[in-house]
Amino acid sequence: MENKDIFSNNVSRIIIESYNLCNRKCFMCPQSLGVRGEKYEEFPDDLFLKLNGELKLINYSRWIAFGRYHEPLLFPELTLDRIRIIHKELPLAKIMLNTNGDFINRELVLKLSKSGVVDLKIMCYQGKEFSDNVAEYLCNKMMEKLELGLVKKYYTPRVITKYELAPIGNMRIVIKSENYNDTDRGCNRGGLLEGFNHYVRDIGCDVPIKNIDIDYNGCILPCNNLLSDAVKHKPYVLGNIRYMTIFDAYVNGLKSAFVKRIYNNDFSCDVICQNCSYFYDTSNENINYIL
Repeated sequence: MENKDIFSNNVSRIIIESYNLCNRKCFMCPQSLGVRGEKYEEFPDDLFLKLNGELKLINYSRWIAFGRYHEPLLFPELTLDRIRIIHKELPLAKIMLNTNGDFINRELVLKLSKSGVVDLKIMCYQGKEFSDNVAEYLCNKMMEKLELGLVKKYYTPRVITKYELAPIGNMRIVIKSENYNDTDRGCNRGGLLEGFNHYVRDIGCDVPIKNIDIDYNGCILPCNNLLSDAVKHKPYVLGNIRYMTIFDAYVNGLKSAFVKRIYNNDFSCDVICQNCSYFYDTSNENINYIL
């Protein structure tokens, strides 16, 4: 079986960054550590088009998310242009966008829907101290700002407040405020963050099998909790889209001792995973894992 076919059978989500910056330095995010610096660096157009062309070879039809550790609406026109290209070249792909909501407004929401986004997640972040009342206030304020009605509310005390809003076209819109001090919400991001090490991993991990991430610099990573900028994560970089296909990088990772270890619940060699509480659920998707 060719590498592109193995990729097609397994990968359910690709997460990309258009650039390296975010306007926030949240306590539960590696951006707070300053590992990327403050100088603007952009995912080059030629690499983005190369990636898009490779995915077109397999008629990729699962999730492509704009997220990771940049704020995609900090420079919205660049992100919108790239969403439009994906939507045109990969019409079956499902495009997701994650935003902190600082720059969003109703006009931009309409543009996102028209450009091809089908899932918009707006995170109303709080500081280290979480409040249900603040969560309710932030979600309501965002809902009013976007002039959209509430379809359903999800609420778990001291954990999460989530609003599902009236969709625009084919785009589902969710606003949520989460308590990242909760074990099921916060994550130590591959061992980078202090204060998130209370969880001891004792369940095997299949994230590198169904997930692939691309940093703003073209580096390809097996998990969205890893950054190519972080020294302790550099050994886990699978390659760079400039020098290899995403298919070859993915299969190299799939065959690695690292992926086999953590899939089989062996974290003895990988400190970055020992306290990781991250899980990615694709149980509702028809995926044929090959390992």
